[in-house]
Amino acid sequence: MTVSDLKQIINGKYKMTRQREIVFNAMNSKPHLHFSVEDIWDIVHEVHPEIGVATIYRTLQMFTQTGIVQRLELLNR
Repeated sequence: MTVSDLKQIINGKYKMTRQREIVFNAMNSKPHLHFSVEDIWDIVHEVHPEIGVATIYRTLQMFTQTGIVQRLELLNR
């Protein structure tokens, strides 16, 4: 998926922000991995320390609602 695809999916429902694009690009940089919020924050924070964890949580929630990502919950046993 490209940024252009992302814009088409969220168009009309959500605004395409710089922060959302940064989070998307961080996740897209390693598409074969399953990311936690902390993983994404580590990648984003290296280049954009102004983006906080709350922004990443909100962005992932929106990505989940639009079907861009799927949430995976792991149970500790």
